[in-house]
Amino acid sequence: MSKAPTLTDKLCRIIGHTRLPGVHRLLWKAGKLSRSVDTEFEIDFDGRRYRGNLDDFIDRHIYFTGAYAPAELGFLDQAALALRNPPPQTDVTFIDIGAINPAIKDIACQAA
Repeated sequence: MSKAPTLTDKLCRIIGHTRLPGVHRLLWKAGKLSRSVDTEFEIDFDGRRYRGNLDDFIDRHIYFTGAYAPAELGFLDQAALALRNPPPQTDVTFIDIGAINPAIKDIACQAA
């Protein structure tokens, strides 16, 4: 049976959301991003409730830093915008083969 996030997890989450230089490295060295622990959580993420588990690599990043691969998610937002408003006489196809995590897939679907 999994447990809830500890007080240390919650404190590291606050620190991880500060966007201070070196915070990602600090969380990695502290083992918060690198170690898998069976801990369920539910947080606000991208305007909706997100349930995850700290035993998943992507979920750990979402919980502790507020995002996973923000540059790629920004690209997906821009691609979705281009798909909604393509230039005249242009055929547009976008295929995301690697969306295996529900958070990434949901954000891409919402943007499109």
